[in-house]
Amino acid sequence: MSLHNNTVPQVLYNTPDPHSQPSELYKINGTVLATATDPVKCWVIHEEHGVWDEVSKTFENRATTLLPNEPQHCLSLDDLHDEIKKQVMVRVRGGFKYQMEWYPYEPPFFRKYEIAPEGTRKRYL
Repeated sequence: MSLHNNTVPQVLYNTPDPHSQPSELYKINGTVLATATDPVKCWVIHEEHGVWDEVSKTFENRATTLLPNEPQHCLSLDDLHDEIKKQVMVRVRGGFKYQMEWYPYEPPFFRKYEIAPEGTRKRYL
């Protein structure tokens, strides 16, 4: 996944410790639609559902659950970030309230959060 054509993924789990066992997850990010006709409004949401298996370090049973493929669904990058936040909250209300967020500055290179239905985030270890 090139970060030139994709945003940093938002990964949501339904368990507070996704590395302890195979864990169901949603991965939500933005991607540039190859058939976009506008250089500014060229982004769409890409959501995948599957299971993370820590033992094999693989994303298994992966299925795309959201990926518009027509230019009329394209958004600007600012609007895309707003829509990603809305989609994250849809999944939080469905029980996927534990987020692993990439943090490249120090090991273990991610941070864990629990997201409440009203959108507040609480960091946990």
